[in-house]
Amino acid sequence: MYIKQLFLSLAANFTSTIRIFLGAPGCCRFSITCTQYAKIMLKEELLHIALWRILRRLLICNPFFRS
Repeated sequence: MYIKQLFLSLAANFTSTIRIFLGAPGCCRFSITCTQYAKIMLKEELLHIALWRILRRLLICNPFFRS
């Protein structure tokens, strides 16, 4: 339970800190941003399933490199 809260707080802080360096805001490939998706998955799924789905989503989105 505490680990889920830790990941939720990391997702909440991601938007205001790290997101600045990844590109212009509003240029996401998906209609629900990866951060919002991560928050939803962490609230609704078991931790290991949520982490797998978040990782898969990030690999599809590929926010770390320009395409």
